Amino acid sequence: MPIVNRPVMLWALVAASFAITVPAYAASVTTLMPGQLIDPNAATDGLGGGLADFDSPASATVYQSSSPAQGPFILGIAAFSGDGILMKNPGQDALGLYAEPAGDTTQYLTVRPFVSATNGVATETVTFGGNKYGNLGLYWGSMDTYNSIVFYLGSALIDTVTGTQAAAAIMPPASAVGNQASDSNNRYVVIGQLLNGGLFDRIVLTSSQNSFELDNLAWGSATSQTPLLSQTPLPAALPLFAGGLSALALLARRRKQKQFTE
Repeated sequence: MPIVNRPVMLWALVAASFAITVPAYAASVTTLMPGQLIDPNAATDGLGGGLADFDSPASATVYQSSSPAQGPFILGIAAFSGDGILMKNPGQDALGLYAEPAGDTTQYLTVRPFVSATNGVATETVTFGGNKYGNLGLYWGSMDTYNSIVFYLGSALIDTVTGTQAAAAIMPPASAVGNQASDSNNRYVVIGQLLNGGLFDRIVLTSSQNSFELDNLAWGSATSQTPLLSQTPLPAALPLFAGGLSALALLARRRKQKQFTE
């Protein structure tokens, strides 16, 4: 085995620590106060681009039914298509198919009762007329672990936010257990600071079980395109780096002491 100078080895270790980086943080997810079904400060929160309240068109699905899918429809510049249906059933259960978001007496979008995919995963695609946005808001009902929002820019996947993340953003943090009445699983959620550039022109709402219920979907430009400090990749081996410096200092002291004793 060749003999390697120990200080050189330590400096190589320190240099290697800078080459290891942790992934950037995922999207920022915040929630409004309980009972707010729509963001009263939409423009300030970067959601001034448009709003889909799902009060029209009229539901194509009879209450307690699960089909057909609503079919393509447009609200403002947002075009909807896929496995979603529109429903209005305040205070009424629908045989486990869907439940209105807590406190919501208006028509809402639910993704899953009608499923076109053979794998049982329902999707509702929303495109924004070719425009790019940085923030998304929605009143997320009965948050579940199997609900998710996938963000795209063209064909590139930008980021994904799950029901688990939405519930965890509530204070105090909650679990996504699909509670149909509790404030811990029914909140207005604002999503921003996405990965990979932070902009999207299409989202896909997915659910592998009944259901993903939402209302008052809003979108808008990012309040700032400057990444958060926490999103900048940081050295994952900072403790290793610090340890390397300490080892170098210790070695220097020992060599100095040896010189004095010789």
